[in-house]
Amino acid sequence: MPNRVRHQPGPPPIRIPEGFLAIYHGNQKPTKPGEVGSYYGGAILLDAHDPTKILRRSPGPFFAPETEFEVSGFVPNVVFPTGMVQGEEKLQVYYGAADTVVGMVEFELRELVEGMIASD
Repeated sequence: MPNRVRHQPGPPPIRIPEGFLAIYHGNQKPTKPGEVGSYYGGAILLDAHDPTKILRRSPGPFFAPETEFEVSGFVPNVVFPTGMVQGEEKLQVYYGAADTVVGMVEFELRELVEGMIASD
């Protein structure tokens, strides 16, 4: 059976000069019985005039479980983005970690957008 990935909406998109930046959470299905898989964050850039058009996307997860409190907990290997605050140069992402705690991480907004690839 192939290792399937599911994507779900995250926080509401934010307007940036290039369009609308949307963060979602994805789930990589488990590979062994009894596991829950891994939850991570991905990003897409939507056209400002036609938000049904995806302009760019992160080539893979830009945010994945790494720290102890993200990989160990009630449900291990989970970062679940639920909120964003846009600053001038930084993006704060609020997230659930391992279904145990809430965390916040900052990303350089420009680096995130520049790291995206054109959508097919």
